[in-house]
Amino acid sequence: MMAVNIQEVIQRGGRGFYSGFSLRCHLSGSQVSGLYAPAAGQRGFTLIELLIVAVTMSVAAVLSVSVLSGNTDQENFSATVNTFAQIEKGLLGVTSDRVKGDVRFAGYVQDMGALPALYDVLGTPRDKSDDQPLGLWMSGTQVDADNDQKADGGDLDGDGEIDLIFYRAYTFNNRVEFVRLGWRGGYINAPAGNVLNDGWGNPLVFEKIDDTFSVTSLGADGKKGGRGYNMDIVRSFRKRDYTASVSGHVCPHTVFTSPDNIRLRGYSGGGEYPPPVEVRIYHAPEKADCPLYNDDKKSGYPLSECLAYTSVFLTEEDIEDGYFRLDNIPVGSERFLLVLQPVNDDGGNQKYAGMGYKITVEPGEIWLGTLGTMP
Repeated sequence: MMAVNIQEVIQRGGRGFYSGFSLRCHLSGSQVSGLYAPAAGQRGFTLIELLIVAVTMSVAAVLSVSVLSGNTDQENFSATVNTFAQIEKGLLGVTSDRVKGDVRFAGYVQDMGALPALYDVLGTPRDKSDDQPLGLWMSGTQVDADNDQKADGGDLDGDGEIDLIFYRAYTFNNRVEFVRLGWRGGYINAPAGNVLNDGWGNPLVFEKIDDTFSVTSLGADGKKGGRGYNMDIVRSFRKRDYTASVSGHVCPHTVFTSPDNIRLRGYSGGGEYPPPVEVRIYHAPEKADCPLYNDDKKSGYPLSECLAYTSVFLTEEDIEDGYFRLDNIPVGSERFLLVLQPVNDDGGNQKYAGMGYKITVEPGEIWLGTLGTMP
């Protein structure tokens, strides 16, 4: 058997062995003791010194973990805020953008005239805290409501009914100018499993209470309340954020204010004088199985039969004054205002004489000025 000089190996390797050198040998107790005995004038570490080093390293490790954890929480917080911003953009669009001077809207409220509904995604119908606004990113199963071989809307909850009416053109009296409304999303990127999570990976909590739509992150601990990064993060969209008030003036001379005035316009009159004036603003798709105007695909759909609207009536005293105001109109550039008065034609049938305008509704107070004359 080859002999190995331990002392020679140690001298060649300094304080350690050559890399890759494997050594197996049997040494007597005296040899081991002599091998590791400290040289003259050298001493080892005391117990107190070792304890100080251990405590220092422990404190440094705790501080390092704390710093790294803080950085991670900050990143998750920033990711959550960014998700909130994407939701806001999907709901309301970017009202600061303008095309040829006009406000450009491209959000869910612009197209649908309302806030998105919430749907049970995780199969927990009794727990509303995990419901999601699916309409922000998906159209659902396509449904053909009028059997024309073309999808009219989407079913989001699997009941066979249309929950979202698709984007299409609507017209007033077959005018060339159209109002285009309906779903044309997705408005944000579809999340995994159709559940929007915050930066910590916890599902966001959506709520619709009356006219307020809120989004909540429960923070780092995923529980209500807390401090620091465990605190809840809430973004609420109130009525003032997505609706506006629209006012204007109808000149008394532009509407029918007397029987003679009505006859001069080619109508026989009848009923109360002056007939009440109704001001409507159409803002949301309402009927999916709406027929085309005169069955003409190029003319679009009749807005008076297919769209939801908000209206106000001007009585005799109001007509003399001429001012009107409609509140809670959803913001958007595809809105249509209609001024109507009921009159009778020569056959005694009630008709509506009216004038219409395509308008843009921006957040805040909108003043339209004095409207034009009846046709």
